[in-house]
Amino acid sequence: MEREPIKKTIIQNHQTRKEFFTHQKTWEKIRKQFFKDLKLDRFGADVIIIATGHQPLFYYPGIIFKNYYTHKIAGMAKGIPVNFIVDTDEAIVQIVIPGKNENIFFKKLMELKNPDKKAYFHFKPSQEEVKHFFIRIEKEIKGLDDTRTNKAFRDYFKSFLELFSNNHDFVETISFLRRQWEKSLQFPVLDIRISRLSDSIAFAQFIWELVKDIDRFTEIYNDAVQKVKKNEYQAVKYLTRENNTFELPFWYIGKSREEVFLKKEIDQLLIFTPLENLLTLSMKENDNVSIQKLKRIKLVPKAVTLTLILRLFFADLFIHGTGGQFYDRVTDEILMRFYHLNTLPFAMATGNIYLPLFEAMMTREKEYREKKDFLKELKYHPEKYLTEDKSKKYISERKALARLLSCQSDPVQRKSIHDKLTRLGEQATQSLKDRITDTKKEISRAENIIKFKDVFAERKYPYFLFPGSFPFIQYLDRGKLIV
Repeated sequence: MEREPIKKTIIQNHQTRKEFFTHQKTWEKIRKQFFKDLKLDRFGADVIIIATGHQPLFYYPGIIFKNYYTHKIAGMAKGIPVNFIVDTDEAIVQIVIPGKNENIFFKKLMELKNPDKKAYFHFKPSQEEVKHFFIRIEKEIKGLDDTRTNKAFRDYFKSFLELFSNNHDFVETISFLRRQWEKSLQFPVLDIRISRLSDSIAFAQFIWELVKDIDRFTEIYNDAVQKVKKNEYQAVKYLTRENNTFELPFWYIGKSREEVFLKKEIDQLLIFTPLENLLTLSMKENDNVSIQKLKRIKLVPKAVTLTLILRLFFADLFIHGTGGQFYDRVTDEILMRFYHLNTLPFAMATGNIYLPLFEAMMTREKEYREKKDFLKELKYHPEKYLTEDKSKKYISERKALARLLSCQSDPVQRKSIHDKLTRLGEQATQSLKDRITDTKKEISRAENIIKFKDVFAERKYPYFLFPGSFPFIQYLDRGKLIV
């Protein structure tokens, strides 16, 4: 991580945003309201914020890198590290776990079902459902017969059930235990839930300003998607528009998560889903009346809108993982064209950390190549591994036979000399017979391990399977941060 380019980017972003809000009073008012609503104003109006965000999953190292570098850079910039918990997405509660049955290693995706497709902040599994979920995981992990991994999991299992039985809040339980773990490793971050952000007055103000200019916003949004889409793959969908009806860049959270639309009529805006009308806003009413109406319905931002809000109102540097950068290319276009704001560079954190149980096994691949190379070299250059006397004798005899071969044109004689060279090599390696046998056995054992490489090299095993003694910081420092 190169400190000076990062510091320069943060200072540049901070100054760019400061100048923007100085001249854009409407957006500055919303920014101040966000800070008040989320209690960030206690850090001061000019505080530097380094931010990241993710859904409230059972974190694995690839996500942890983001929080680690968010904390590290915030310390370097004398700012605060903030992790925005995207609990407004549909709850997909899954864990990849390793297992072993006899001599067969495997990995399995374990899932806590969400049949009604509720958002994370609405997802409320029962105590028994959560307990059964963890018991199924424990059963698979036990097969590994690894004391450290099993203990790490049991400790987490116990802590989770105790906390969940008291608060009955699935997201907070996951987040609290992760925060405690990060704090123990001395890289705490401040969590802010998007469900809380979307309940704020500031968010309703943001929606109101956007829908008043929905024609221009939709055009710029769709142009941005078109500009950055790669081949046929589109991570971001266009916003649909039909005459005076617009798809909004938000979700409506009712019994389930639904797309929401706006229809422009004379002096009023109708907001609705495919299932129901939500509210009507009059363009003749006071802005505060419309804002209060918007606050009463549960709208939450879609992916691009969320990164737009976080980068515009909060982050002096936003840190993505490898998957989030596509959204920000769309966001960059919107910032430049809708807000007339010069681009705000973002960063990407990435790295791999493997379970220690498997990291040792993965070294077998290197040993395997070395031992294969040894057998290959032994076949053609046995003298390298013989005693000095035997090596000199072998080299002398091989050179003599080679000279005879070079002078011989008769096929029968040449074959006879070739056979003598072969026997000479075989005789030379007789003293290495035990080493060759052991090496072949080691190669066979390594081959049995290497065929499970996809299990050992899995990146998404959760952090709580790592033993407490694991030197996480040492490995996190090996990650990459790209601005």
